Amino acid sequence: MKYLLLFIFAAFVSCSTETRVIKLGDTEETVSFKNGETISLSLQSQLSTGYRWSIEKKPDFIEIISQNEVITDDAQMAGGFDYQVFKIKAVKPGEGDIILQYFQPWKKEENPYKSKKIKITVK
Repeated sequence: MKYLLLFIFAAFVSCSTETRVIKLGDTEETVSFKNGETISLSLQSQLSTGYRWSIEKKPDFIEIISQNEVITDDAQMAGGFDYQVFKIKAVKPGEGDIILQYFQPWKKEENPYKSKKIKITVK
């Protein structure tokens, strides 16, 4: 029985696919990946201040898998930094831009605090 469970666990682990995580900085960046591949884009944010990243524009060859994941340091103090993670999947080859905006959602009349453009290439 123990060996059967070990075999099932090993088969499960070998079948799972790892998602590449890309930490994005303040500069314009280019991300390349393959059709069918899923990647995670990680952006630094300060969620405790009300600011958050939002995808404002994306090419049609990208599918958003999730955008609500947050990575927080366990020892974080109020006002500290978090990482917002956007998981995206390439559904067909193409080139285009993802535009993200960093803003406080309740201040809709104001311009975003900052924007980020990511050039995407899917082969």
